[in-house]
Amino acid sequence: MDIVLKGELDGIQTAQIIKDNYNTPFIYLTAYYDNEIVEKAQKTQPAAYITKPYEEK
Repeated sequence: MDIVLKGELDGIQTAQIIKDNYNTPFIYLTAYYDNEIVEKAQKTQPAAYITKPYEEK
């Protein structure tokens, strides 16, 4: 799930809806990693938070 999505809801709001209604795990893959955004995203309990650009190690 990216943090920025087209439409009325952002990725964090969308992830919370998915989690609440479907109990489906999700991973954030995003270029946004400032403290405020990370703290807000962590409240949705993602399986992981990966920042772009992503490089497999």
